[in-house]
Amino acid sequence: MQSEDAKSRRNLGGEVSALTAGEQSLRDAPWYPARSGDVLTVRYAASGSEPACEQTYDVVEDNDGPLVLSLRSHTFPEEFAGSAGAYARGCLVDDPFFEPWMEVGPHWLAIERDGNGIVVHGSR
Repeated sequence: MQSEDAKSRRNLGGEVSALTAGEQSLRDAPWYPARSGDVLTVRYAASGSEPACEQTYDVVEDNDGPLVLSLRSHTFPEEFAGSAGAYARGCLVDDPFFEPWMEVGPHWLAIERDGNGIVVHGSR
């Protein structure tokens, strides 16, 4: 992603700028913020000998009240199954989409609103 490219060039200003722009694009999305009942699907392209796969999360309220991702299912091969659910706790309280949005990128995400089948971002 842009921030990783800037980081590899040791361009701190470019990295901060890319991260800030990414966060702003999430917050500007018409469906933002996440709601309890939303469904997030994270897709990964095939790479080398690794097949394409995905993981699906439900947005739920944690015991303490904030929204978090809860892993519903994944299609990771057995040798990578331990990586499934990596976004389940997230890095920002009450913003479950932030980490996958920034890490994987919005073009690899699909978000279904309130679990009712209406995709508000990406595609199935």
